[in-house]
Amino acid sequence: MPKCVIRYTSEYQGRRSYIDSFRRMISALELFYDRVVSSLAFLAGILVIFLMLVIFVDVTLRYVTGYSISWAFEASEYTLLYVTFLGTAWLLKRDAHVKLDILLNWLEPRPKAYLNLIASIMLIIVCILLLWFGADSTIDNFQRHVTSVKYYAPPKWVFLVIIPVGSFLLTIEAVKKTCSCIRQVMKSESSIPK
Repeated sequence: MPKCVIRYTSEYQGRRSYIDSFRRMISALELFYDRVVSSLAFLAGILVIFLMLVIFVDVTLRYVTGYSISWAFEASEYTLLYVTFLGTAWLLKRDAHVKLDILLNWLEPRPKAYLNLIASIMLIIVCILLLWFGADSTIDNFQRHVTSVKYYAPPKWVFLVIIPVGSFLLTIEAVKKTCSCIRQVMKSESSIPK
């Protein structure tokens, strides 16, 4: 076998092994990301149960004894914030967000694909803005040692940090959804008769 063929084959196999390694690494990162998102959604579910129990006990105590749990309202506020940002990436991954699909059901596949792509691009923009301003607010509150003006006065950044964390995960999911929408658009374009 000539040397040039051997060299080309070995270079090709070397590149191929890099590509395979890269694909395995991406698969491992995607699996890790999926587990993180699922775990955070599970935590959000536990927080919803906690919130339900606290509200039930607080209302019951208020009507039976006339007293209420002093931290119940404050805990409810922060729990709702955490539940929202812990579960939002998981919901987008499952395509379970609230959407108006009445119009989408009437559209043909091609316009539907374009509309989904536009919505996904807008979602990325909103997620990036939410990430940026959430991180900025969290860092600002951390640096200035701002405390909550509620009953216990905890540091406010502890409650705000979930906004950039959840927004980051939501941005990743929005990018994945946009890539999927681009594939749908390309598929709809290739199915058009010429």
